[in-house]
Order: sequence, then structure tokens, then C-alpha cells
Amino acid sequence: MLLPVHTLCQTNSPRQNNDQKESKTDTIFSSYIKIAANPQLKGNGIKRILVGKNYRNEWVEPVKTPLLGLNTAYGGLVPKKLGGGKETRTLRVEDSTGRQWAFRSVEKFPENVIPPELKKTFAEKLIRDGISASYPYGVMSMGVLSNAVDVPYFKNTLVYIPDGPALKEFRPKFNNILVLMEEKEPSGIAKQKDDKKEKLLSTNELIYELTNDNRNTVDQLSVLRARLLDNFVMDFDRHEDQWEWLGVDSAGRKIYYALPNDRDQVFYSNHGILSKWVSSKTILPETQGFRKKAKDIRTFNKAAQNFDRFFLTGLSENEWSTQIDEFLNAMTDSVIESAMDKQPKEIQKYSAEKIASTLKQKRRYFKEDMMRYYRFLSNTVSIVGTNEREQFSIAKKENEVSVVVNRIDSAGNISSKLYERTFDPGITKEIRIYGLEGNDKFVMQGEESKIKIRLISGPGDDEFTNTGDGRKVLAYDAAFEKNIFSGDQNFRKRISDDPQINNYTRLGYRYNHGSVGISLEYSTDGGLFIGPKFKMVKQGFRKEPYSSSHLFAVDRAINSSSYAIKYNADFIKAFGNTDLLFRSDATLPTSRTL
Repeated sequence: MLLPVHTLCQTNSPRQNNDQKESKTDTIFSSYIKIAANPQLKGNGIKRILVGKNYRNEWVEPVKTPLLGLNTAYGGLVPKKLGGGKETRTLRVEDSTGRQWAFRSVEKFPENVIPPELKKTFAEKLIRDGISASYPYGVMSMGVLSNAVDVPYFKNTLVYIPDGPALKEFRPKFNNILVLMEEKEPSGIAKQKDDKKEKLLSTNELIYELTNDNRNTVDQLSVLRARLLDNFVMDFDRHEDQWEWLGVDSAGRKIYYALPNDRDQVFYSNHGILSKWVSSKTILPETQGFRKKAKDIRTFNKAAQNFDRFFLTGLSENEWSTQIDEFLNAMTDSVIESAMDKQPKEIQKYSAEKIASTLKQKRRYFKEDMMRYYRFLSNTVSIVGTNEREQFSIAKKENEVSVVVNRIDSAGNISSKLYERTFDPGITKEIRIYGLEGNDKFVMQGEESKIKIRLISGPGDDEFTNTGDGRKVLAYDAAFEKNIFSGDQNFRKRISDDPQINNYTRLGYRYNHGSVGISLEYSTDGGLFIGPKFKMVKQGFRKEPYSSSHLFAVDRAINSSSYAIKYNADFIKAFGNTDLLFRSDATLPTSRTL
């Protein structure tokens, strides 16, 4: 589960040689059809005002598309499995040799995301109309951009699937449909030396492999390059299910490389009155829309908040800076123009030139945005071990903290290095180290640090050794385990009979947030009061649903000059397991009777 050490984090990933020509498609299309992605998205005046002009022209413009016959294409394709995300329908097909493709519908079907109470209402119409904010053929440009910056990708071809019995039981949902035919063998990754086909893993499958064998690791530079590309095209929907992983054998261990998938939200637009309101910080800030500079790069990446905090924990500030520079050097005008030229010719007259111009302008602001995001991720860092044995070594100095993780072999000897990173207290305020299972060792040395360090050892008989200043270090473990504490005992112990003290929650990150709204109050004496209210919520370690919450409101009476002032504050687990709640209300001016 840990980051490979720098010797494994090289930019020479197992990518195809640039001189190696990609194989041409072995299907010859003889019939074509002109068809629009979704003619229903033309939209009337009110929809354009509320939801935006967006990419309506691209959705309703018919494009010339080849017809794909399942019985004849690639020697015959057999439907295997129906899938898809919240709005996209996907059909997995296979030829006689086992080669696979995925048919991904261009049209979106939002039935699964519309609450039952909104069905057959104007709200449902607006939700369906909101699909116009997505660029229907955006993924067709991603191959060129991905190849330029060393990010693996899945090649795709726009085709039309006519109705027919070859669709079998999938016929009701996949007849007469415009799809992107996606090859399931990734481009940009060299084949194994023995030409063995490696199974692509989902993110959950990958985490199982990482957790149960500490020889397995992830090339986090490959993850960073992919995430830089996500942010460049402002593809906001990059949660854990949008990735696949390819394992490559290397010196007795397996290194996994990130393969981004399901790129439905590249160049996402957001121009309507309602759409802009929905993209506010307190609702869906990740939908702020494609632009030359992000409104807030932190909240834009909300969908990937847990993904990035798991797969980007080991890279230094210098590595981020270097990768961003290389990314921008590769993202030339010709690359951007070539990428947009992959769009269907019929729609290029609408937004292609504007998108290309925005990408070119974006290069001026991109490094500033991404380094800000690096600092955001680095404020609190979780380092996660495995269910095997590791030693976590923490060396503290006034101006830095170094964390090194080594494998412990079956004989109990310190073995290969799994992780190494040095933290700057000017950026990082807290480090959380999770040992998970196994009899792990935690070795601390050095002077007091400005960085708070939490050691959550996990199930197993763990050993804590301290030869330095343990202030700002907290160790968590279960009382019923045979734990060993040696050396200076000047760090704080959190030992509990509750086994949940060892819990690790990978998907547990939540944003601090603030909001401004309108407060309404009514009293029999003063009548109706109205005014602004301000709310601030801060998250904390193992505090549910938040660490602290503050609400401040100043309301003025409609029919008088009276004011109602309110301040509420909650502090969760302020004293041990005891919460502190504060409530205050005042009405001004007050009247006194003599």
C-alpha cells in the first residue's frame, strides 16, 4: 500500500516507444449514418437561462458515424456484460480471440440520479437538460493529450450500433445507439516481456493487493501525471471507480500504473444561472466549469478527495514541480490543436477553437493552481502500512520530519525500503501513520517538531521505541494487545479497550467549509426578523460529524429597528469524549421598566 521509493518512481514507465507505430483498426466500415448525440438538448429560452447555452450545438448537430455490425466486425463480436456509471450505459463485447471492447453510450441516461419525488416534474427536465454542460465527444481528444504527457489511455472510435438479434438480451438498452467503442487493452503501456496479458484491476481490487502484500506498490508519478491531465482538461468526476490499474513485474515485486477511465466530464461547461448556483462551495463546487484558471483548485477536486490522499502521499514538492514543468513543456500549441482536430468535423465550428484557446491560456496559471493543490494535500498526510510487518522510522527536527518505512522479513530483519518522505512544518501540520495489521515497529527519535504525529498501530503486538522528544506525538493502540513501549515515555498514549481505536477509514476525508446565507426568525413580540448568517465547519481527527461548528446571525426586524443576534458553537469531544455546546441569543435594543 506504500509508495515505491524514488528508485522506482522514475519517469521511464513501461510506455511504448514513441517510434513504435500504433496498430491500425482492423475493421473496415462500409456504411455510415448521420446522427445527433441527443436532439432533445436544443433547449428553449428558459432552459438556456437557467442551465446555460453550454454545448447544445454539439449535442444536436448530426455527425457522420460508421455503422458497426456485431456479426461482422472483428470477425464477430459477442456481448458479454452490461455495465456503466450513473448516467452512461456500457456494454462489454468480445471477439473469438478474447480481445475486448466497451461500448460507452454518448447519450446520457440520468434516471438513476433523479430522486423519485422529482420524476415527471420540471426539476427532472432541468436535470436532464443539464447534460448539455458535458462535451459529448470530449474523450476523443484525450488520446492525443494523454500520449503527449505519458499517461496511458484507452483508444476509442465513434460508431453507431443498429438494432439486431446479435445484441441478445442486451437488445432493449443497446439498440440504435451512438457509442464510443473503447479498446480495453490500454495504449501507452508496453506489453510484458512474456506477452502475458495482465488483468486490469479496479481500485478496490488494487487496494486488496497492496494491503496484503507489501512488495506490491504503486508508481505514484504515473498517478500524478494522470491527475495533472485531469486538472488541465478540468475533468471533475475522478472518483475511485474511474480508474483501472495495470501491474508490471519488477525485481520480485509488482508495480501498478494508473489508467484513467470514463472521461465523460472533460471541458465541462457551466454558464446558466441555476448551474452557477449549484457550483457554489456549499453544494457542488467541483462543477465550477472549464476555464483558464480554477475558481478554487481545492474544491474542484472534491470528487477525488480520498483518491489523492491515498495515491499521492509520497511525492515531494520538488517532484510535483518537476512533473508540472514537464507536463507544460509537452502541452504545446500543436498538441492542443491536434487533440481538438480529433473531434467530429461537423461540430468543430462551435467550441473547438474556444476550448483550444482556453487550454493554451491555462498553461500560464496551471503551475500556480497545482502547487496550491499540493500544499492543500500536504497539510494533513496519512501514511498507510499493510497487513504484513513494517518498521516506521520517524526522525524529527525543528524544521523537518522524515518518515521512512521498511519491510520486516519473515526472520524479523529490517528489509527493503517501502517509503521515504521529508515533511516541511511550513506546509504539513499533521502526519497520521496507520500500521494496519501485523506486528509493526514504530521508532521515534529527534527533537520536538512543529508537526503533530499520530501513530495508529492497528491490530497486532506492536512495538514503540522513542529516543527523542515525544511532545506532539500521540500513539493509539488497544489495551488487550501485547504492545511494548521502550525508551523515553514522553509521548502521549491513547490506549483503549475499544478495538475501534485501531480503525483506518480510507474514504473518511471531509472538507472544512464556510457558508453565507439568509436567516429568518419570528417572535410574537418582534414579528419577522431577516438578515445574514455565517456558518463555519471545521473537521478533526475522529470527530463526527465535525470537530467544530460556528453559526453567527444578525437579523433586523421588518417592522421596527430591533435586532436579533445569535451565536451557536459546537465543539465535539472538547474534553475527552465530552462535547461542548454554546448557545446565545440577544435582542437589541433592550427596554427596561423602572
